[in-house]
Amino acid sequence: MSMSRKTYEQVARGLRDRNIPWSARVEAANVMADVFADDNERFDRGRFLEACGVEFPPCLVCGEPGGHLPGCALEQSMEVHPAGKGA
Repeated sequence: MSMSRKTYEQVARGLRDRNIPWSARVEAANVMADVFADDNERFDRGRFLEACGVEFPPCLVCGEPGGHLPGCALEQSMEVHPAGKGA
C-alpha cells in the first residue's frame, strides 16, 4: 500500500518548518524522496523537494528534477549518465 499525499505533505512540512541545518535538510529530503519514489512510481521528487524548502533547478546532465544528487554530474557523469541520456 502506497503512502498518501498527506504523508508526503506532512514530512515536507516537518523538514521545511524545523530549524535544521541546510545540508542536513537536503540530505534528509533526498533520503525521504528515495523512500517515497520506491513506494510510489508516480511520486514527484521535484515537487517534494520544493515543498521541503530545498529547491534546485533540474540536473544539467540528466534533466531530472531536484538538482544534482550527491555524486551526480561532474564527479560521476560517465558512470551515472550513459552517453546521450538527457542530451
